[in-house]
Amino acid sequence: ALALFGGAAGGLAYYYEVEKTRRQEAAAKGQKTYGKPALGGPWTLVDAATGAPVTDASYRGRYQLLYFGFTRCPDICPAELVKVVEVLAR
Repeated sequence: ALALFGGAAGGLAYYYEVEKTRRQEAAAKGQKTYGKPALGGPWTLVDAATGAPVTDASYRGRYQLLYFGFTRCPDICPAELVKVVEVLAR
């Protein structure tokens, strides 16, 4: 009886993994992407207070945190801001 239970449990675990992989692959095929995001590298922004350009070179050798938030987000923003505060507190 124990061997039968073990075999059934192993079969269910195998089925679960196969089904999970199949669903993930199907979901990935349904997504369309265009190009690759340009992450990292040089950047230029404008200082809102002075209007002067600010580049990545302005902060070379120091930590940088660029955060692009959301316009309306009662569910996501509070959690994201907690993460930012934790990073800044370090």
